[in-house]
Amino acid sequence: MKYAIYNSKFDLSHHLKLYAIDNGFQYRTLTSKKGVLHVVCCDDNCKWAVRGVKLRG
Repeated sequence: MKYAIYNSKFDLSHHLKLYAIDNGFQYRTLTSKKGVLHVVCCDDNCKWAVRGVKLRG
C-alpha cells in the first residue's frame, strides 16, 4: 500500500505487525523517532520497506 495515512505512529506500527503476520515475514526497525518510523524486511533478498513520517499540520 502506498501513501496511507494513519492517526498515529502506534496505529502504523500495529498495522505493520498484522501485515507481517498475515504475509509470513519478519521486519526490523531501522529508525524510530518521534516523527519517523522506518522498517525493512529481515530477509536480505527481500526489498520490502516502509517509511512513515509525521505530517505537518
